[in-house]
Amino acid sequence: MSVSDFFVKIYIDACIKGDAIRASGLSTPETITRIDNIRYNDSQLLDIYYPNDTDRPRPTIISIHGGGWVYGSKDDFQFFCMDMATRGFTVVNFDYRLAPEFTYPSQLRDCLEVFKFIEDNHQKYFIDLDNLFLLGDSAGAQMAHQLTVMHTSKQYCDIMNLGCSSLKFRALGLNCGIYSLEMVKSSLFVKAILSPYLGWRTKHYGQQLYPLQYQNENFPPVFVFTSKNDFFRYYQKPLLNRLKKNNTEHIFKVYGKNQKGFVGHVFHVDIKTAIGQKANSEQLNFFISKITASD
Repeated sequence: MSVSDFFVKIYIDACIKGDAIRASGLSTPETITRIDNIRYNDSQLLDIYYPNDTDRPRPTIISIHGGGWVYGSKDDFQFFCMDMATRGFTVVNFDYRLAPEFTYPSQLRDCLEVFKFIEDNHQKYFIDLDNLFLLGDSAGAQMAHQLTVMHTSKQYCDIMNLGCSSLKFRALGLNCGIYSLEMVKSSLFVKAILSPYLGWRTKHYGQQLYPLQYQNENFPPVFVFTSKNDFFRYYQKPLLNRLKKNNTEHIFKVYGKNQKGFVGHVFHVDIKTAIGQKANSEQLNFFISKITASD
């Protein structure tokens, strides 16, 4: 077993234990309808949740789960996503292929196929294409950011050469993420985290590693947060600098600064905690402020 494989195993084991604790005692809310295991491509599945009384398209959140590109599934994030559905949203929660078995850009291709599925099936599942929100945490936040740059910069979409959907996002939620892929060239910490996904040699990716350079004035409003003990806390600055440079509407928060105890990475996915509920409510209120009447 290589050093990289050893650390991936340790990380996955820790995630499994943490997710079991986080899910303990939770069940499907009685107020929502869930449709599970919808096939969106040849190998991957998605779930869709919405309030029981839904008879029209609802503002819709597409959630990209985290897990260091090597771990995680829709099942691990089901309660987090269903909690958002109880607040009036349709929520799309999906699996994507994982590293190191499937490396970059397999995960981005899967996300784009989810987008295509949404384009083709929005009427069937009460999805409002006029009020779409993209949400991601950790690795999911990185991919949500990169995908949005692809959708708002033709130059970067051409560089990526994966194609783009016609989806437009009213706002983004980027949580506990890292957004400077080029840091793999200067930070051993970032290189170690990204290596199962990108590999150790990244020079051949060229400008694909620089989505921030192509982030422009078309980038939608965004609510960004981290926490006082998040190991990605101090990696937010490049994104914030770009948002400010482009005068993009944004809110940035560091949760737990004045709270006793440990408030760590992706703390908000634990919906049983008061601080998790606070962060999620504030982000969803930001989304709600961006909802417009559909034609």
